[in-house]
Amino acid sequence: MKAKLKRRIMWILFFTASLWLITVVLLVLATIQQRSLRDGSGELLVYDPNDVMVINQIESSTTQNMQTYGTSTIQKSTSSTAISTTEVTEKVTTQAEVTSTMAIGTSAQIIASTESKTSNFQSQTSSSLQNSLATLPSESAVTSKLTSAVTTASTVATTKATTTSISTGNIAPGITTKALPQKIMQVVESEKKKYPNIVIGVGLFSLDGKNGYVYNENKLISSACTVKAAFACFVLEECEAQGISIWSEKLTYTKADKNTGSGVIKNDPIGSEYSIAEILRVLLYHSDNTGYNILVRRFSPETATTKRLEKFNNWLAKIGGANLAYQTSDGSVAYLQYGSATVMQRYHEWLYIWNYINSSAKYAKSLETYLKNTLYCYITMWMSGKHTYLHKSGWSDGNYTSAADCAIVDGQYLLVVITQDYTIKKGHADTVKNIGKATEAYISSIGGANNLFK
Repeated sequence: MKAKLKRRIMWILFFTASLWLITVVLLVLATIQQRSLRDGSGELLVYDPNDVMVINQIESSTTQNMQTYGTSTIQKSTSSTAISTTEVTEKVTTQAEVTSTMAIGTSAQIIASTESKTSNFQSQTSSSLQNSLATLPSESAVTSKLTSAVTTASTVATTKATTTSISTGNIAPGITTKALPQKIMQVVESEKKKYPNIVIGVGLFSLDGKNGYVYNENKLISSACTVKAAFACFVLEECEAQGISIWSEKLTYTKADKNTGSGVIKNDPIGSEYSIAEILRVLLYHSDNTGYNILVRRFSPETATTKRLEKFNNWLAKIGGANLAYQTSDGSVAYLQYGSATVMQRYHEWLYIWNYINSSAKYAKSLETYLKNTLYCYITMWMSGKHTYLHKSGWSDGNYTSAADCAIVDGQYLLVVITQDYTIKKGHADTVKNIGKATEAYISSIGGANNLFK
C-alpha cells in the first residue's frame, strides 16, 4: 500500500516538474522571439497592429503550437493556456510575462489540488488532476477567441485608415498616375517569384507633383528607418519656428536614449553633449537610432497633453505622410517610432522634402547636405552609371521585416521602393537594388529622364 502511494506521489512530482520545465522552455522561446524583432542592427521594433499579416502570422504560430503538443491532453491544455489571445493586440514584449504567469498558474492549481486531497490520495488524485485540466480552455475555444481577436484588429486597422483622408495613402490632388512601365514590372514579378511571400510597392514620380508610375501604391508596407528623412525635415522646421540654432543648442545623451541598434552615439559616454546639427548628420548618415531618441525627446516628447511622437505624427498628417498612430490593448492611442507606410505616403513626404530643400527656409541647404551624405543607397547601388542622389533607406530582419529606399536621383525623379517579407523574416535589399537597376535601364531605353513622363 505504501509503495503504491509512494509511486503516485512520484508521478505527481514528475508531472509538476514537467510543467515547470515547459514554463522554462516557453520563456526561452519568448526571449528568442523578442530578439528576432530587432532590426538588422539590434533595434527592437513593435508590431504595427494595422498590418493584418502580422496577426495572421501569430495565429498560424499558435495553431502550430497546438498541433505540436496535440499528442497529449495535458500538453495540449498547457500549450493552449500559455497562448494568451490578448497577445494579438498587445506589444510582443509582454509575451514572456503572460506565458510565465499562465503556466505557473496552471502548476499552482495542480499542486493546491493534490495537497488538499492527501488524506484520500488513492481515490481522488487522478480525479483532481482531471478536474484541474478541465478548467483550461479547449483548443476550439482558443481558436475561436483568436479568430475574434483578428477580426477586432482588422476593424481597428480599417477605422484608423479612414480617420483622416490625408493619411490613407490616397493619390495627391493634381497627380496623374499610370501603371509601372513593363520593363520595371517584369523585374517586380521576377522578385515575387524569387520570394513568394514578399510584398512590394513601387512608385516612380516626377518632382513637380504631376505624374507618376505606380505599383501597389496604397498598400501599407513595413518601411523601417525611411521615416527618418521626414523626421529630419520636421525637426529643422521646428528649429526655425522656435528660433533655435542647430549649431548652438546642445542636447544631452541620457541612459534612456540609448539604443543598441544602428548608429554611433550609443558608443559614447552617457552625458555626452551634441549640437542638433551633429545629431541630424548621424541620424541620416548612420541611421542613428539613439540620435533619433534624443531628437524625439526634444521635439516630439510626451507631455501633459500629447503622447510621444504625436506632434511629429500631426505634422506628417498635414503633408499627407505616414500615420504612426495605433490603438493599444487598453483602447488608447500611441505612436510607433517607425511603422508602416504606403508608396503614396512616402511620395507625399519626399515631395514636401524636395520643395523644402528648394525653398528659402533657413535650414533648407542643411537638409540637402545631410541627405546627400548617407550610407546604403540601395536604389542606385546596382545602377551601372554614376548618379547623384538624396535618399534615406531602411532595413530590418525579424518579424518586422523590411527593406526600403526613397531616392531623388540626379535631381530628375523620385523612386520609392518598399518591401517586406514576414515569412522569411529577412529584409530583401537585393530586391530594392534590382528595381533600381531596372529603372535606370528603362530610363536609358527611352532616351533619358527628360522623356519619363511625356
